[in-house]
Amino acid sequence: GKYNKNEISCLENKTDLKKLLNEVYTSPNPKSILSKHSKLISCLNKKSSFEVFNSRLEQFFIKNIDNLALEIPHYFIGSMAFIMTDLIVANANKRNIKIGGIYKNSDEGLVEYFKRKIIKSHVK
Repeated sequence: GKYNKNEISCLENKTDLKKLLNEVYTSPNPKSILSKHSKLISCLNKKSSFEVFNSRLEQFFIKNIDNLALEIPHYFIGSMAFIMTDLIVANANKRNIKIGGIYKNSDEGLVEYFKRKIIKSHVK
C-alpha cells in the first residue's frame, strides 16, 4: 500500500490492511475485529482512510445494493454507517439510490418511525 513514514512505523508488526478488511467483511462480528485493531485504523491518515473505506463501501454497494430496487429507500444502521455517512450518501447519489436514513443504532430508527406514526395519527 501507499503509506507515509508515520503510517509505516505504525503499521509495522501489525495485521496487513487488506487482510483486516477481508476479516471485517467476512466475520459474523465485524465490530469486535474493528475494536481489536482500532490502533491500526487510527494510524491511517485521513486520505488513506478515505480511500480504503470508499473502496470497500463501493464493493459493498456492488455486492449488496446495486441489484435491489432503486425506488425503495435504503436504510443504513450502525456506528460504521453513521461514521461513513458522507461516503454512503456519495455512493448512493452516484447510483440514484434513495436513502431512507442513516442511524448510529437501531433505536434511532425506531424513534423516528414512531414519531412519524404519532404525527400522522394526530394530523387528520
